Amino acid sequence: MLRTSTIDQLELLVANFETNPVSARHAIQDCFADDPARFRRSVVSILAKGNERKGEGLLLSTLIQNDQLASRLGDPDFCTREEAISIARRASRIDPSFERQISQILTGPTRLADEEVARLLAVMESISTPANLLPLLNSISHHSSPRIRSKAALLMGRGKRNSAWVMEQLTEPDGRVRANAVESIWGLDGADVLEVFSTAAYDPAPRVAINAGIGLYRARQTRSIELFVNWASHEDFAFRRSACWGMGQTQDPRFLPVLVKCIRDSDPTVRSHALRSSSTIRAHINALKQEPVAVHIGKASILENGMRTLSVSLRSAGGSAIPILCPLAFSLDEDGLPVTRYELTRALPDAAGAIGLVLPRALDLAIPFRDAGCAALRCALDQKLPAEAWSTVCYSHADAFGEEIAPLLQTSPGQLQKGIELANRSFFSGAIPAIE
Repeated sequence: MLRTSTIDQLELLVANFETNPVSARHAIQDCFADDPARFRRSVVSILAKGNERKGEGLLLSTLIQNDQLASRLGDPDFCTREEAISIARRASRIDPSFERQISQILTGPTRLADEEVARLLAVMESISTPANLLPLLNSISHHSSPRIRSKAALLMGRGKRNSAWVMEQLTEPDGRVRANAVESIWGLDGADVLEVFSTAAYDPAPRVAINAGIGLYRARQTRSIELFVNWASHEDFAFRRSACWGMGQTQDPRFLPVLVKCIRDSDPTVRSHALRSSSTIRAHINALKQEPVAVHIGKASILENGMRTLSVSLRSAGGSAIPILCPLAFSLDEDGLPVTRYELTRALPDAAGAIGLVLPRALDLAIPFRDAGCAALRCALDQKLPAEAWSTVCYSHADAFGEEIAPLLQTSPGQLQKGIELANRSFFSGAIPAIE
């Protein structure tokens, strides 16, 4: 049993540390010398409160220098995982070599239990950058434990952010390694990344496939909707369970009707995940209701090939127009069923126009010319419609002596195509609106 007098004594020393730091330092060192184990437990209790007082730094420094703190953070009997991460963050600020100490423990000759390795990896993840972790992870990636290998794959993927490396990991026999490799590139959306997600979506392991579906969703790919709907009715309960979890990760209200059906599933784990995800999405809906959006539906028609077209405009509660949204920013349903295949096209206003303003290019532009140019730009801005894009482009074709010089703006067909892709995703590169 921990004696409260020890904690009280250290608490008092920390509280009065700035009054007499030299005396407090000696007293703290004496406490450690008297009973290191009790001192250690007392320090963990004090640091767990998260007060960040100066005297607490001396407590931590004492453990770093005299008690092999780095090796103790992997011990579940020393502190919880959350406390280990918090202590490591503070220790790395006190001692820049603390990160290296933990790395040496993980790669050293001493055999560590899997739980210790997992805890120390979590600690390293919290105090190191993904790129700096790569040398350590390369040695751990061949660990005998599948759990450790999968954790290493996740951290390596975050450090590499390389779709080719993730594609290689899809040949790994362990599904956990494949799943974590796919998760490591969530948030990326290049063509090569989409190829990885599309391939992984057909993996036989549910967790791998669902992680790929989340990756496609975060990359704003509407086909992810159909994948989740199909997985929710898969013959394998493990796929249905993972699909419920994945839909909860998206917080997308369109999946609520699907989850309601899963709540009546024959498997109890599917029902549990469906209930949990439904609660998550409903909480998200309540948050969205705090800022309502007015939806105005215009022309709706059915084409000869059976495709439907729908013209929609959105306005905020204050009446201002909302910029173009990504395809997954809204949901569509027909007869109570979610529409899983659709495309979004931005409608350009009929009155959109372009204004060109040519100014003399010179380093010593006279003030009257400069003021006139600024006035012209303000006038053009006043006439611009809210829906129109605004762009300023500098261009020069000849110098003062009539010699040909390279344009200040050079745009290749590839750059044009990239700019158009960005515009379709609601990002505008400077020259594209003017060129159009």
